[in-house]
Amino acid sequence: MNLKEQESINDYFKDDSKFIGEFQLPDYKVMRGYIGGYGDELRLYYTKFDPPHKKASLCIVHGFGEHQGRFLHIADIFAKLNFAVHLIDLRGFGYSGGPRGSQTLKELHMDIEVLLRQVSKDLPLFLYGHAMGGLLIISFLMRNPQLKISGIITTAPMLGFPMDRKLKGIKYIAVKYFGHYMEDLVINTKLNITGMSKDDLHIQRCFEDKLMMPLLGIGMAKSILETLNYMESKVQTFKYPIIILHGKQDAVSSYHESVRFYEKCGSRDKSIKLFENGYHELQHDFEFVEMKQIMIDWCQIRMQKADPFGILVQSRLNYGIPMGRNNNCKILVGLLFFLVYVLREILKILISNYSIDHNIQILQQKIMKNFRRNNNQSNRPFRNNRRPRSNFQRKFSRDDNDRNNDNQSDRRPFKRSFRFKKSGKFDSFRTGKRRFRKLSENKGENLENKLDKQLEQYKSGQQVVGNSASSKLDNALDAYFSRKGSNTKENNLDRELESYWKKNN
Repeated sequence: MNLKEQESINDYFKDDSKFIGEFQLPDYKVMRGYIGGYGDELRLYYTKFDPPHKKASLCIVHGFGEHQGRFLHIADIFAKLNFAVHLIDLRGFGYSGGPRGSQTLKELHMDIEVLLRQVSKDLPLFLYGHAMGGLLIISFLMRNPQLKISGIITTAPMLGFPMDRKLKGIKYIAVKYFGHYMEDLVINTKLNITGMSKDDLHIQRCFEDKLMMPLLGIGMAKSILETLNYMESKVQTFKYPIIILHGKQDAVSSYHESVRFYEKCGSRDKSIKLFENGYHELQHDFEFVEMKQIMIDWCQIRMQKADPFGILVQSRLNYGIPMGRNNNCKILVGLLFFLVYVLREILKILISNYSIDHNIQILQQKIMKNFRRNNNQSNRPFRNNRRPRSNFQRKFSRDDNDRNNDNQSDRRPFKRSFRFKKSGKFDSFRTGKRRFRKLSENKGENLENKLDKQLEQYKSGQQVVGNSASSKLDNALDAYFSRKGSNTKENNLDRELESYWKKNN
């Protein structure tokens, strides 16, 4: 069937009758159908553009959220240049089987192997990858450097993300350390469709395309992050010829990361072209005319000295990235950060529920409580201002006037009774010591007065009652006047006199 001049290849294959089968076009033949993949009864949707005089093969790998039908116009261009073009819908995308958006890059590497098995071993092989397709091709070849690939074309490869789309903080920790346990959880990637291209008609077709899927699984996001980290550490091992085409206005993939990869990769045959006003999908934008010519010229130059692809040996292929040791400490640290973040957010919510007035009221109550406590300690009542004692306490205690009255010799010696306070504690020892000290001082004064009287009687010649007492007094006085010059013995004499009068009076 001939194509009309105004009809594009994409519109031609929109017809449901051309979903599966062989279709002969003027320059080539198209074959569409399902091929077996790795998995439980998994089948992948496959398309082949087969020109009559094939010079090389080209495999096209689509990006995230799209399908092979968005690259049929590129297949048409290369098929007219005698390239056998092979396209596939990766598992979970387009018309292929598998859960939507919850694959790992290891599983997608297996789909690339299925695609490579469809090419001829006698023809040179070129690979084309857009966005995530570019990431898959580069990472797959890093893991399998023995493959004979003549050249790689990448448009807006997903080698990194702009600053506003990078995972940060708790989101990055959750995906990195817990993505394996939540791999089936699907989230919205929040892709801006209008930021894909400047062509309004193409934007309309994007919204009408029912096969475009913006959902991303947590397990797939974790796999992408791990692959990017692995590629950054192994970038110098990449030796294949490559050309990178990227727009500086790309809001999905960072062109800075493409420049960084171009500068660090170990390939001796590498090129990069940056389009000043290019968006994410250069193949559907106004820059496509220039981009198309760059790709054709680059492939034709390398096809002249290219080697055949050869036989693909499955036992020698590696998928995904090397698995590191299971470090449980990292998981625990990530869990700890996650719990701290959750608790911090909960505390913010709880604290915000209390008003400022309520907090001020609580603060005032604390201040008044401390003020009363300090005031009670500084203004403790004196002894004379204490509460009145009970009759029971008065009976067994002495007043201040009674302590100074020496005539009441019939009173009992001081006896202190325990007097209880309001708090239930008693103050007996300190007050009792004070009273006993004062009583002892008064008694000492009385003894001195009596001693003075006895000395006056002795000097005047009066007889002191008691011979034994007078003799003892004479001996004490003689000893006193004989030792008066000695300061050390003077104190001993005073103590002897005081003890003498205490015994006899």
